[in-house]
Amino acid sequence: MKTIHILRQPKKKQQELIKELYQKFLYKDKLWHFFLEPDLIIRCTNRKVIQDIATYLHWKFVPFDIYDYPHSKNSVNIGGWDYDEAPKSITVKYLKHFMQVYHVQCVFYMEIEEKDKPMMRAKLIHSLWNQDFKNYEDEMQGLNSLALRRAMIIGSMGRKE
Repeated sequence: MKTIHILRQPKKKQQELIKELYQKFLYKDKLWHFFLEPDLIIRCTNRKVIQDIATYLHWKFVPFDIYDYPHSKNSVNIGGWDYDEAPKSITVKYLKHFMQVYHVQCVFYMEIEEKDKPMMRAKLIHSLWNQDFKNYEDEMQGLNSLALRRAMIIGSMGRKE
């Protein structure tokens, strides 16, 4: 699997670009997915799709880089963000499952109407708790804990040490 890392683009342009790439190329890859981290990160397995996207991005003058995933030959750190997976991360441990989940979520995102996205997110989050035999109270406590951890991460990102 390769990462196509779109560099330094405004969020609106990233949203337009991922939809464009999905319609032209990504639909041909059985495990493609993307993240906003804060750059647009696209992962693909199909060599032809990767090559076609690279050609297209060159043609559109969109700055990008391509490297291996989950581990590149050289650690990828751009703007203080580490884009490689830690060797013992849960993502690496269950990579084949995460790839399928990420892919389905991204295809769903591409095909769902904008007005339905908030409910889609709520349903996906709820199903993760529900399938672990957790009730609404467990879900609420877990989401509050996650929100606090995210707030601490965001707070630490702005600190100068």
